Amino acid sequence: MPESAKTSSALGTSAENLLMEDLPQSLQPVLHGIVVGKRKLEQGHLQAQNISLISLQHLECAMVLGDEVLEHGFSRVGKAEFHGNIRLYGVGEFTVHRADAILSALTGHLGSASATPRAYRDAPLRVAEIGVHYGDFAYRILNRHPTLTWLGVDPYECGDDSDLHRDLARFRKGLTGSQVLRAARKQLRPWLGMRAQLLVARSTDVTEAEVGEGPVDVAFIDAIHDEDHVIADIEFWSRFVRPGGLVAGHD
Repeated sequence: MPESAKTSSALGTSAENLLMEDLPQSLQPVLHGIVVGKRKLEQGHLQAQNISLISLQHLECAMVLGDEVLEHGFSRVGKAEFHGNIRLYGVGEFTVHRADAILSALTGHLGSASATPRAYRDAPLRVAEIGVHYGDFAYRILNRHPTLTWLGVDPYECGDDSDLHRDLARFRKGLTGSQVLRAARKQLRPWLGMRAQLLVARSTDVTEAEVGEGPVDVAFIDAIHDEDHVIADIEFWSRFVRPGGLVAGHD
């Protein structure tokens, strides 16, 4: 195992410990239930799959934070908490999606601190997504919440020969930005113009008027993944988030 896997991080544990101790302990009751006939095989199999999937995500977080400790100590991330109790809004798909995590947080399933404060409960939940791509996150969160409104921002650029755009072109499997934009609009067609707005713009070029009146509950950042761009997006979009709201991101 790499050194980062053996390093106790802001999570208070290491990836090695999660793999060697926590995962077997989590699986043991499920497997025992199958053996003694208290769980049907199909049900037990799905529960074991879910435990394994969540454990894999926990391991990935522990590895990343282990690297963080090795490079920076605890100066940047002093404490972290992994939420393995995401409410599975997509349980019929047997998947845990980032949209499930955001909805779980907004509806208080990750603890009362994440729930929408009473002062904001009369207004529909507002989510701003920075970096939309095909619109998979937006499709799921709009489909699973009946009144939530969504603002997406993506420039849909990958036309020049810069290193950044070459990376985007590879990520988008050779499709042009306009082709990906058409795919996103098609997927989000049921909500565009009603509960959804898609701005074709760079993330930090958006105006206050385009964001609209009132704060957002969540700024979900999933745009360019290098450190400078992520910091710029966090600084720019945090000012639009209500007190007690969420600034979240993906990978």
